[in-house]
Amino acid sequence: MDSLPTEIFNPLELNSFVGESHAVLDFLSDYCKDVESYPAQSQVIPGFLKKGCPDYAPNSLELLESILDDVCNNIIPGLSLPYEIFNPLKLDSFFGESHALPQSYMLLEMVEVLYMVALVRPITTLSSAEFALSPSDVRMAMKQDLTNGLFPLFLCATIDTTAAGAVNPLIGLGLVARDYGMWLHVDAAYAGSACISPKFRPYLDGVELCDSISMNPHKWFLTNMDCCCLWLTDRRSLIESLSTNPEFLKNKASESHDAVDFMDRQLALSRRFRSIKL
Repeated sequence: MDSLPTEIFNPLELNSFVGESHAVLDFLSDYCKDVESYPAQSQVIPGFLKKGCPDYAPNSLELLESILDDVCNNIIPGLSLPYEIFNPLKLDSFFGESHALPQSYMLLEMVEVLYMVALVRPITTLSSAEFALSPSDVRMAMKQDLTNGLFPLFLCATIDTTAAGAVNPLIGLGLVARDYGMWLHVDAAYAGSACISPKFRPYLDGVELCDSISMNPHKWFLTNMDCCCLWLTDRRSLIESLSTNPEFLKNKASESHDAVDFMDRQLALSRRFRSIKL
């Protein structure tokens, strides 16, 4: 992967690193010192932060002073709000747009999704094809499975596997998946972030035929562990599978649909503060 000139992109200015680190520590210390002066309940309503977000991600780095001002003015007032202290969907939208993903991907979510499948069928790949999955081999496997009374329901393609660097042809696999009504997921966790570069964006050609795609910004996108992004073309499939609505979890914000309730989009009810990293 080509390196950007340092005058255009330098993630760490050593001359200012120490001073900015001290500023963050001072900020945290002052917050802890004055924590009793802050309201116990949120002072904002669901949607507050979304309205103040810009339409596009910034093209240049922001000063630390501006970032800390944003935390004071936009984050701290909603710290007790369990639904939208920050706006992960907006952050994820920026990340998706930077990779030129289709607008049909309505949901980007910082969750880990566990697929529990009774039978998983591996398909052999060849070094002569750089270990890429062949659409014709997948189609043949589907026919064999149907003949044997099995029902194919999920196909996983990869963009640069960790071990072999394999990149699967999404267009061909997408057409096979649609012919058989399978859910096609793209595992781009390892190198998907590289597709932010126009040079590598063609590796995602055909993503509009897929049902979901995931990337790990903590691998190639200078983001702290752990941060996984998931886009879905149909969020209802995830929500209907994972949502729960016992009496003790009911609240006005969720029932009015003014806030996104992320417990319905993951296995666990609670979640850590992942999106702020991105």
